[in-house]
Amino acid sequence: MLIYSEKKAHGKVYKQTIIIFFSFSYFLFFLSYHRFSIAVQARVTLTRMTVEMKLARLSLCPFTPTSLEDLARIFGDHFYRVMSLSIDGQENLFCNYFQLPDGSGCIVFASIRMTAFLSHASQIYCDSSQTTPTPHFLVLSISAVHNGFIVPVLHCLFLQKSFLGYKSIINHLKRLNPRLSPETVVTGFDDDLAAAWVALFPTVTCLNRTSFHFIKSIMEAVKDLGLSSSFRNNAEVTSAVQACCIINMCPHEIMREALTCIVNKTSQLNVFNQLRPLYDYIWSFWLNGVRFANKEVSVCSNVECTMNTFEILHHMMRTEKVSIRGNIFLFIGGLASIEDTAVQDIQLLLRAQRPCRERKARSLATSNCVSDCTTDLSTGKIHVSEFIDKLSPCVQSLCRALL
Repeated sequence: MLIYSEKKAHGKVYKQTIIIFFSFSYFLFFLSYHRFSIAVQARVTLTRMTVEMKLARLSLCPFTPTSLEDLARIFGDHFYRVMSLSIDGQENLFCNYFQLPDGSGCIVFASIRMTAFLSHASQIYCDSSQTTPTPHFLVLSISAVHNGFIVPVLHCLFLQKSFLGYKSIINHLKRLNPRLSPETVVTGFDDDLAAAWVALFPTVTCLNRTSFHFIKSIMEAVKDLGLSSSFRNNAEVTSAVQACCIINMCPHEIMREALTCIVNKTSQLNVFNQLRPLYDYIWSFWLNGVRFANKEVSVCSNVECTMNTFEILHHMMRTEKVSIRGNIFLFIGGLASIEDTAVQDIQLLLRAQRPCRERKARSLATSNCVSDCTTDLSTGKIHVSEFIDKLSPCVQSLCRALL
């Protein structure tokens, strides 16, 4: 426990110390190796020692959890609770385990100082992913927005999305901080999640839309329609699909006009027949349904609906950091890193200072491009077709990542 805690608090120093220790141990082993007989030397090898050391380390690890109850039992054990400590060792991220109305369990990971920060937030962002550290669990991330800066607060592991389940989780969050009183909540096209917030906070405004989910739905349609290979290898299909992903960045009044422009531009191409089912899907599902009638699709000039911090985090857990998917304990370690950064951000925000974090040049250029094009479109300097042409390259990397 002491070694593990030291590892959490002093990661780099710990790693260097271990390397020096094993190097010195191997050196001593090498010096004493020749004192033994040839028979002993044949039995005692570095390979055998390495295997035995690995087995010894594994014997101290907890069993692999197959359910939320197992995971709660592990973190409830005093011997293993060190695994869910914050990096500074002051708090335990394992907050609670409770039963949802459907009988399934829910584990909440949050520190006291993070839930306390909710009192300062008028905006809440939340998103639940469909694929998480292990195939059996879903993760719900809840974050607070203060002075335009997003701070992750709480993460929940559960089994199934439902209105009653979401309501129980939010009610538990309300008990953790009775002063919670959000004015705006962004839920990202999850109707049950939005309904749960309204049920507990009748005056809250739910923004049930994000550009990420719109793009994700289009890329899912691309896969379902068998256009994945064409998207990767055909520049005309790539350009058309990326243009479609920009539609919900247009003002609500001209979203249908934007799709019409894309259709007309590709009508003379050889790939038009391949793209027609995709156009039909966008029209029927997004531009001719209840969401469109309620003006819940467009994210034009809405900063809150274009910040997709949690969706990107969840997507990284599903793709780039594949090792996290198969090891729930690495996921908990990732939460500890998130909490450590968030604590530093909160200290600055509460002093009316904005955390200074470098942004990638490409990300900064994309933000500026979206802002400039939106302004030019609203003032009539550019036509909707020009708006789409300028912004479609900005979503190229995201489209390929989601495919």
